[in-house]
Amino acid sequence: MHLFLLFLLLPPGLVAAETSASITGQVIAVESGNQLHLSTQDGRQRIILLAHIEPPTTSHSANNARKLLQTLVAGRFVTVIYSSLMPDGALLGTLFHGGAEINLRMVQAGLARFVPDSTLDPAHARRYRQAESRARQYGMGIWKSGRRR
Repeated sequence: MHLFLLFLLLPPGLVAAETSASITGQVIAVESGNQLHLSTQDGRQRIILLAHIEPPTTSHSANNARKLLQTLVAGRFVTVIYSSLMPDGALLGTLFHGGAEINLRMVQAGLARFVPDSTLDPAHARRYRQAESRARQYGMGIWKSGRRR
């Protein structure tokens, strides 16, 4: 009964994993500014969606976001900390490479917008908000003209 109630509290489209988990693998393709394909150590391929961020939607800015994500992780071994599984099997999580939190890097570069949700602790959410605020202040990426693109 309690599990059913927890399921009702989840945002639409998400299925709760029991706890946070991690997966490590090599990035084999970058589809967009927040989606990539990972080849895991056991040879499986997984779709990874970067949590807490929304990349731009206009073609030029979206292409810049995809290029940045490619530069940061394409062909590299990464770790994903995830706690959500999408209905299509994609993992929604936070991507790490070389000690850097890639989701946050995308916001810092002004090539993604922070999307708050209840799974992020307040201190971590504050880091994302500050990163977006700085990107806006310095007119970086999507904030170049002072407007979101």
